Amino acid sequence: MADANLIQEAKIFGKYIIGIPINEEVIEFYCNSIIKNKIEGDIKQTDLLNKCIEKPHLLPYYDAALSLLNAEHLIKKRLMRMFAILETRTEYTDYFLGREFSKFFLLKIAWIGTRAVFKTIVGVIIIPKLG
Repeated sequence: MADANLIQEAKIFGKYIIGIPINEEVIEFYCNSIIKNKIEGDIKQTDLLNKCIEKPHLLPYYDAALSLLNAEHLIKKRLMRMFAILETRTEYTDYFLGREFSKFFLLKIAWIGTRAVFKTIVGVIIIPKLG
């Protein structure tokens, strides 16, 4: 049985990835996967993960910074696990399939890139010491 912290982590990661709350079945599957596969980190990594659970608004910044600085961090591993689970669920298929491009597609890509750079810079600044 998963603890409340792991359940909250699943909810936060799921919503972060697809933008809406995820269902209980996915939460349970994620928690069981983390426990069974022992996806754990050291104390520093676990502390940073706990900060994400306490303050979910920091997750985009930590995610961006860790992509640059430490792609093997516990947060990245668990985010990728949630991503893989959501991607295989039929109820969330539309969030992962391509869509038609609008005439503003290049502007949207430029905006997304600018945001990603900003989040990475902020993340690098606010992460105390990487584990």
